[in-house]
Amino acid sequence: MTYFIFEKTFKELEFFRNRPVSLIAWICPLLRPMIKSKDEYIFFEDDDVTCIYFFQKGQAGYILPRHKNLMYINLSKGKQFGIICILGHLLNRVGNFEIDNWINYKGQLKRQNTIQCKDQCEMLTLTIQDLSMMKNELYEAYTDAFNNSLNIL
Repeated sequence: MTYFIFEKTFKELEFFRNRPVSLIAWICPLLRPMIKSKDEYIFFEDDDVTCIYFFQKGQAGYILPRHKNLMYINLSKGKQFGIICILGHLLNRVGNFEIDNWINYKGQLKRQNTIQCKDQCEMLTLTIQDLSMMKNELYEAYTDAFNNSLNIL
């Protein structure tokens, strides 16, 4: 039933396309909607990493605050973002680590960049604790999330 209620939403999000109904049924209760207003920030560089995002609607992008909020990457509708901060933080500050053990560093994870909305934006969030649980429940989707983390355009 969950699938049919949220079918349109999940068809618009690239990560969920062609996924089994079991993934959608498992993840749906864990996703939280987030709405940000024009010029509002989704997150700042050095914020704690608490969740990942699935971009649904609006215009937003990676910006350079020191250069009058110059946008250098636009977020595309349907894309996921936020996992790259996990990887970036670990590569920059930890060095040698096993990717499946990233959750051991959850209290240390910091955002690597800043994202700002250019108009009202809608997205869904998934906590990093739930992302970690996905590893045990739906390993293929979990690895895809990390493998596709650079695919934000």
